[in-house]
Amino acid sequence: MRKIKQIANKYKLFILEDCALSLGAKYQKVHTGLIGDAGVFSFYPVKHMTTAEGGMVITNNKKLYEKLKIKKAFGINKNFSERKISGLYDAVELGFNYRMSEIHASLGIEQLKKLPGFLKKREYNFKFLKKRLSNIRNIRILDDQNKLITKSYYCLNIVLQGNLRTYRYKIIQFLKKKKIGTSIYYPQPVPRMTYYRKKYGYNKKNFFNASEISDYSISFPVGPHLSKKNLIYISDNIKKIIEVLKK
Repeated sequence: MRKIKQIANKYKLFILEDCALSLGAKYQKVHTGLIGDAGVFSFYPVKHMTTAEGGMVITNNKKLYEKLKIKKAFGINKNFSERKISGLYDAVELGFNYRMSEIHASLGIEQLKKLPGFLKKREYNFKFLKKRLSNIRNIRILDDQNKLITKSYYCLNIVLQGNLRTYRYKIIQFLKKKKIGTSIYYPQPVPRMTYYRKKYGYNKKNFFNASEISDYSISFPVGPHLSKKNLIYISDNIKKIIEVLKK
């Protein structure tokens, strides 16, 4: 983000942070979403907290905040509580119907109360699972130890090394049969996806790190719903399939 901000300042660019998986994460004690000009969060059910659907925009820019308030509600200049006379308002610009419903908001308020506990349990689960997987050869666990960073522990990602790289889908299918959910974040680096590849071209020598993670990683859950027994079961089955593949 430091380098991105340097480029943005030089060319007067707007920084919009995608914070969908980083609720609770900080850089130099500043929460993600407040490092650039604005940040967007997702509250879809698989995220750190949920409102069933919808999300949130945050910013330190007062002018942008006021504009977003108008944009999200039809471009109307006064919300219901600001109208001295009911029905007296104006549409000052083209807006959208992006308001969160009261039901979704009430879910979110209760989830926010639980968020510190969720984050603490995620951290514990991540570290517990990491410890149980750390002695397996030919896997690399993504875990940045930078002291400037506070992590959100959304999931635990392993990157397959050596001959294990050819067995990613076998590992995933084995774990699926054992009723262990996994995911891949993401199936291809963005520059390699059809639309962007056609529009901008693609050189396989570029985006090395993104390609390695996309092509050889498997993501495992560490959410607060998982017990220590669940994590032992997950790690034992990962070890089991890898031992089989080594033979």
